[in-house]
Amino acid sequence: MRVLFINKFLDKHTIYRVPLGILYLSASLKQAGHQVFIGEPQRENIIDKIKKIRPDIIAYSLRTGFHRYYIDLNKKLKKQFNFFSIFGGPHATFFPEMIKEEGIDCVAQGESEKALVDLANRLANGGDYLQTKNFWFKTKEGFLKNSLRELEQDLDKIPFPDRDLLNYFKEIRLSPIHNFLTSRGCLYNCSYCFNHRLRAMHSGQKYLRRRSVDNVIEEINRVAKNYNLERVLFEDDTFNMDKQWLKEFSLKYPKIPFKCNLRANLADEETIWLLKEANCLSVTFGIEAGNDMIRNQVLHRNMTKEQIINCANLLKKYKIKFITENILANPTSSLSDDIETLDLNLVCRPDYANVSLLQPYPRTRVFDIALENNQFNKEDIDDIKSFFRFSPLKISNKTERINLQRIFAIVVAFPFLRRYLDFLIKRRKLTLIYSLGYNVWRPYCLFFKIMPHKLSLKKLYWATKRYLFG
Repeated sequence: MRVLFINKFLDKHTIYRVPLGILYLSASLKQAGHQVFIGEPQRENIIDKIKKIRPDIIAYSLRTGFHRYYIDLNKKLKKQFNFFSIFGGPHATFFPEMIKEEGIDCVAQGESEKALVDLANRLANGGDYLQTKNFWFKTKEGFLKNSLRELEQDLDKIPFPDRDLLNYFKEIRLSPIHNFLTSRGCLYNCSYCFNHRLRAMHSGQKYLRRRSVDNVIEEINRVAKNYNLERVLFEDDTFNMDKQWLKEFSLKYPKIPFKCNLRANLADEETIWLLKEANCLSVTFGIEAGNDMIRNQVLHRNMTKEQIINCANLLKKYKIKFITENILANPTSSLSDDIETLDLNLVCRPDYANVSLLQPYPRTRVFDIALENNQFNKEDIDDIKSFFRFSPLKISNKTERINLQRIFAIVVAFPFLRRYLDFLIKRRKLTLIYSLGYNVWRPYCLFFKIMPHKLSLKKLYWATKRYLFG
């Protein structure tokens, strides 16, 4: 079978990140003898690519907020070409009802390496593909909803991501930074995240799984051999979940500077020391909300301000740069709660304060909280957009809170601006200027403070262009 993935993996929010989920699927498909291709609709003429490849399957990986683009694109392509369409990713997993949309043949739920290979094999051999687990299918009689497969418990058995799939794209092939996953799953119940829901879908199974240190290092060494590798970006939700694993990693890791994600409540001094010994350059950890009630009762973070501040202090002690993650415009929250988040960041003094506007993703607990408080309608899923641009919730002081999101990181970097905050966030006419400042300050911090590396004038040009206009 010829399988074509269509994905916008070259926009400004994916710099130095390749779509690992698709690359894992591609590796499994190729191992089973199928041909795999990928198309980037922002950079390529997809119509011409389909004419050349003649795919049997076109597959899309969706996040809520970007789903409408792919649904509409698929509908357009279905009118011109004959292919089997598959929609997967977080949006499809938690909102499989999208199968009702015109042009969608099936929807994949959850981890699908084995499931997609099984489906492709059945389609190729003329088998009864409608019984393939992990998929919902559209039939003449209605919708067929199949059960989920067991999760793969030994992640070392999964082939390494098929990075060769992206070699056509020069900025990916020559990138000095490459991303990796050492684990799957999370044990926490953050209300805005999909993990607690996905864990419930696989009740009775071990949801948090981790690759062996040796397997991770083998993949890193292979990438270092075949590509330019100056920095490693670990995408795990929580890199410091298992201290014994971290001790082995610190001893064996080849000392390429890296960045990872931490949980502040798990960040004791030994953990930070181990990261430093392994040559950790920078980390991200979540504050999310400064107000204790919003952070713990609405967002279900279950950590204290003291733990957050302690994590920041330890990182400064060991000279590890750090980003904080923050969410504004949460259900039941106020403008004063968002300002409290800013003030906690001013105490922590991160090298960059990343801040988003909450998006109530379907089937998450925060989605239910927004519905219960009449701040969102479940029919308005298409109103969910990028969490860096817009709040779909019915909230007070929306303009002020959007303005705060735009200037948040700059105020944290230049604390004297805090005294002018009330004046700044009320300037409705300055929102576009604040957005421009945000789009300049964010890449500057990421390129020169968080993940500094050699940047030629050419690389700096395309990266700047991508951030401003991507």
